[in-house]
Amino acid sequence: MRLLWSRAPGKAVLVGEYAVLDGATALAMAVDRYARIELTACRPSACHLVSPQLSHQALPFRQQADGTIEWAQDHAAYSVLRQTTQWLSSLHQQLFDRFGPLPPFRLRVDTADLFIQLPPGSPGSGVSKLGLGSSSAVTVALDAALRQWVNASDVGGLDLRALDRLMQPYRRGQGGQGSGIDVVSALCGGLLRFSREGSEIDAQRRRLPEGLQLLFVWTGQSTSTPELLARFRDWQNQSPTAASRLLDEMGQCSEAADRATVADDADALQACLHRYGGLMSTMGDAMGAPICGGVHAELRARAEQLGLASKPSGAGVGDLSLIAGVDRQAIGQMTDWLEERNLTILPLGLDVDGVQTGLIDPEAAGRPE
Repeated sequence: MRLLWSRAPGKAVLVGEYAVLDGATALAMAVDRYARIELTACRPSACHLVSPQLSHQALPFRQQADGTIEWAQDHAAYSVLRQTTQWLSSLHQQLFDRFGPLPPFRLRVDTADLFIQLPPGSPGSGVSKLGLGSSSAVTVALDAALRQWVNASDVGGLDLRALDRLMQPYRRGQGGQGSGIDVVSALCGGLLRFSREGSEIDAQRRRLPEGLQLLFVWTGQSTSTPELLARFRDWQNQSPTAASRLLDEMGQCSEAADRATVADDADALQACLHRYGGLMSTMGDAMGAPICGGVHAELRARAEQLGLASKPSGAGVGDLSLIAGVDRQAIGQMTDWLEERNLTILPLGLDVDGVQTGLIDPEAAGRPE
């Protein structure tokens, strides 16, 4: 029986949120938490999609002669898997148009790494996304798996050629507003300097300065990035002069952060990260959105007491906070304080490979690591 797997990493933004949408530089790191895909050969009548984090029920589908996918829309799993069905339908059609019919398959989408289990009785108990770009990681992993399914070529490494075909489903998922930084991180891996001018995207490899330590903290609530991006655009339209001035300052700070990575200057990068957090707070006040409020504000206050940098990693309000510093003792004190407050520290390492694919040994136990 033919089986294959793919995986694509999530991402954490270090600096450049929001300003990157207007052409500024951003720094993001691919992290060692993955969207994992498995494809298994099956009879044409036995095709299905299952995603355990969203639904334990398998959603049937049929591959049509014109390359479209017919979904069982009256099935109980369809509503919760609808976004995944849209990504799969789009990518399947692209491959059909280029290569012809795809062999029938069953598909398993595992995003456990990119979600957090909420305690019983908490609001929205169950699972919640961590803000690591799960949608983009799934899209990239799906694309890689399907392409190997068609032509058996391994996919991996720094390769931006896939962006054109991936940006369409990605933008639909982001309400047409996303920069693409999630997709590039999932494709390429590593620490990347990212910038975009119009539809042109540039990504260059960077390294974290020696001695800089990073802590990522789950704030306890997820964020709707498309909603915040829509509010950001509304603010730009309503206050163009003030928005332009602040975004210029944010862009300059991001450029300084990038120069610090090139110079291997950990102190300078820490200072840039902390300054950018303050600029995000100012922008949130101007937008009327608590981008740096709640847990983000508490973390920033404690970080300042310890001489550390603190800012949201991503759109803000919820999801992740980033703590950065060169003082190991201060990082230790911050860690103790977080544990005393029962705040979740996410151990995130750097993924250097980006999207990967391979064959599954049917005799091997377990799933690919």
